[in-house]
Amino acid sequence: MSEYDLEGTLTLFYYDDLERAFNFYNDIIKFKFVADFGYVKIFKVIEGALLGLVDGTLGSHRTSPSKPVRLVVMVKDIDPWFKKIKAGGVETLEDEPFTGVKMRLKGFTFDDTEGYTVEFVQYLTPYGMLE
Repeated sequence: MSEYDLEGTLTLFYYDDLERAFNFYNDIIKFKFVADFGYVKIFKVIEGALLGLVDGTLGSHRTSPSKPVRLVVMVKDIDPWFKKIKAGGVETLEDEPFTGVKMRLKGFTFDDTEGYTVEFVQYLTPYGMLE
């Protein structure tokens, strides 16, 4: 074991309405809720990958209308996820999962409660490489 072994990642998104964002990821997306620090709610996306929702008035950053970041969730089968997200009342940016042009993938995107883009993808080759 090296002193540089990695344990995972934690991505932080900042919100004006933390409760609304929490309900979205907990009740609709159904990521596993793992920690509550009051002003930060942490979800496990998969082992080693966490998403933290932060109160934008209390965290180290403030909210911004521009959200130049995207959460990409890699799945084995895109179709059940698309149906699940649509059944939760989420408006996706596509009517059906799209097929990538620059990458070999199928996917769909939507904006969360405050405009962060979330994309679910099924890679058809490792990381969508064009062989």
